[in-house]
Amino acid sequence: IPEQVCDRVLEMALDQPELSPRELAVTFTHEKRYSVSEASVYRLLKAHDLITSPAFIVMKAASELRDKVRRIRKQSGGLFFRQTRPASSGRRTSPV
Repeated sequence: IPEQVCDRVLEMALDQPELSPRELAVTFTHEKRYSVSEASVYRLLKAHDLITSPAFIVMKAASELRDKVRRIRKQSGGLFFRQTRPASSGRRTSPV
């Protein structure tokens, strides 16, 4: 990517920090009429320390999933089923 384009992508990233690299690439391509890939935008942002830590995002998703599972367990009375035989020999379930 030419340096001028990199500067314009960085400027847009700083103006709109809520956009992901994918959203930024699409927005830049649409508004500036110059195609940049999501990977190129990601590498550019990472080189300038503008990418959030993936560990934080994973932890956020993990806690959200845990909360949803707890809510489902509470709504179902805690009753879950597990498979007791392999799927090929017929499906039978029993309470956990």
